[in-house]
Amino acid sequence: MNLFEYRREYTNGELNEADMLTEPLDQFEHWLKYAVEQGMQDATAMVLSTVNTDGQPNARNVLLKNIEPDGLVFFTSLASQKALEIKHNHKVCLLFNWLTLDRQVKIQGIAEPLAAEVAKNYHMGRPRESQISSWLASVDAGRFTTKQALLYQFEVLKQKFKNKQVPMPESWGGYIVKPQHFEFWQGGKGRLHDRIIYFKKDSDGWQRERIL
Repeated sequence: MNLFEYRREYTNGELNEADMLTEPLDQFEHWLKYAVEQGMQDATAMVLSTVNTDGQPNARNVLLKNIEPDGLVFFTSLASQKALEIKHNHKVCLLFNWLTLDRQVKIQGIAEPLAAEVAKNYHMGRPRESQISSWLASVDAGRFTTKQALLYQFEVLKQKFKNKQVPMPESWGGYIVKPQHFEFWQGGKGRLHDRIIYFKKDSDGWQRERIL
């Protein structure tokens, strides 16, 4: 499959340092709100990259669920591959792809577990079927040989919690990613893209510069 001629121009705007906010998390939230206002599907989806014990990177989409003053929050099974890899190496990378806006944001940082009470409060506000599905990872380590086996176990759990509140399983929780580096990318015509990075230098707060 030859994709040499598969291309388009990026013409949705420019990124100027003078327009950037001082705090990168504020700038990120500004861009996120704009993506949501533009009707982007799954605007809160982010690619989470981790590294396993062999040094092999892994990546998958997770959903951003909150923006705290010190970082970005997501929830997952604590028995998942991503959680096991974070336990081994808490350095992670997040990537937000807003390609219809010719934008992306890359955030490198440290993933730290959230308090169980925070995860529980979020869990109790989820749709009931989502609450039930969070228990599937507790069954045979979340491994099912067929889709039918998965659906069967889901029905078993539905019956188990019928007419009851669904508690949060011990194997479920959340993380906050505390940023150390941001990169804001705006596609440009003729591949003259704009890339502005924020990084911390000593204790002087965030520094900002343009890169190629």
